[in-house]
Amino acid sequence: MNPIALTAALAALFALPAAAQTKKDCGALPEAFEGVAFVGDGDTIYGVGFKPGIRLWGMNAPELRDPAKNETVAGMRTRALISDLLAASGNKARCTPIEWDGYCRVVATCTTAKGADLTLETLQAGLAYGYYLAKHPQLVATALAYSNAEVDARKERRGLWATWMGDKP
Repeated sequence: MNPIALTAALAALFALPAAAQTKKDCGALPEAFEGVAFVGDGDTIYGVGFKPGIRLWGMNAPELRDPAKNETVAGMRTRALISDLLAASGNKARCTPIEWDGYCRVVATCTTAKGADLTLETLQAGLAYGYYLAKHPQLVATALAYSNAEVDARKERRGLWATWMGDKP
């Protein structure tokens, strides 16, 4: 199957009704955010004056703290990467909302003011894994890039994949 036909088939298979894009208890999805942002954890940022938090679409990162509230090395490494990416751009970000998550956080694609895609950079570093990539047909090309970034990080044993691959390095 050629790539265009595959994209169309995936879009039809995973199409969601418009009503599924917002949740009644969260309200209307806000407009795009552009402004000063700071990292919360490995997959959430907070925009100054933008409520609530912004969950980065397309990845799931290690938790910042374990159940006993101790910081985790993996969570801190991921948080540090996103913090560094934002800082290199004057802590300015652009986010395009996609949907609400179960905690009424906006789920969005986000880039720094210098154009670095926060999710793609994190996946390339091997500090997260792709998450719900097939959910939004309008983002198939982005989802494919994210998936390929994770695959490359695993193959090259970057970040979290250095010791996880099911065998001893």
